[in-house]
Amino acid sequence: IGPMPTAGGETIDADASLENEPGFLFDALVLPDGDAGVAALGQDGHTMEFIKDQFRHCKTILALGASGALLTKAGLPVSMDKALAQGE
Repeated sequence: IGPMPTAGGETIDADASLENEPGFLFDALVLPDGDAGVAALGQDGHTMEFIKDQFRHCKTILALGASGALLTKAGLPVSMDKALAQGE
């Protein structure tokens, strides 16, 4: 995939993306905070399916701050207490 710039101006070397790797291959998912990023990701159907796949395969999901809205948009519980109450 190659180098990707971060918001802080640094560069990270990405070896996978949502487009080329299914969600179940990853052990966990971290959804970072940030209204602009959350709004953009919430409009992407592929991102929503990736999040749902992580949940379906019992992978750990950490949603920070505003990114909890992505779980809601994907139709997932935002806490384990709610998941257990819903019988999921």
